[in-house]
Amino acid sequence: MPAPGNQDVIMNKALSNNVIWLLVAGYFLWVLADSFFHPASTGVSATVNVFFMIAIATLHGLRRYSVKQFLIFFVIAFTVSNFYENLSILTGFPFGHYHYTEALGPKLFLVPLLIAPAYFGCGYLAWSLAHVFVGVFGNKLRAEQIWRVPLVAAFVMVMWDLTMDPIAATLRSTSPVRALPRHRKSNLIRQIEGTGIKLRPHTRLRVLPGRYLR
Repeated sequence: MPAPGNQDVIMNKALSNNVIWLLVAGYFLWVLADSFFHPASTGVSATVNVFFMIAIATLHGLRRYSVKQFLIFFVIAFTVSNFYENLSILTGFPFGHYHYTEALGPKLFLVPLLIAPAYFGCGYLAWSLAHVFVGVFGNKLRAEQIWRVPLVAAFVMVMWDLTMDPIAATLRSTSPVRALPRHRKSNLIRQIEGTGIKLRPHTRLRVLPGRYLR
């Protein structure tokens, strides 16, 4: 029989698992409802999506990493993503030429405030999925895992981008596919050149620029 202290830990983990799965189910139902019935404006829809991503990533991440490591992840993901988004809007590098409308609410410089938290949420989920795909279930990466996990995470982020941009991008066209600039399509793979984040002393994270509701 588990000791009282261990029993509390087990119960807390079980409760955390239940909450995470409830959030996943809620997110799934919301995406279905938003896709078919469009119950909310673009800004509200984006806010709800980002809320679910951040909530799931935070609950899962704080079970796996220390608060310090997790905050480092968030700060660097927020800063780097906002920098690259603004750089691309101003110069076309690295994601091509585009701009955000006012539909997503307040902006930090030229980028809506919702975008960087979305990077954080999807970046963490991509990182976690990469661990599963590579077969790594601990916090510490060894040998070839140090490059395999970030590389797989990079492609997971690109997959997310490929599903989001055709729907969200608009360029004086009603077709979501034609709406994507050709330069933008050719630059998708550049997201693989993301920013490495060291979560010392256990692991190395790579957060990769992606797109969200552009």
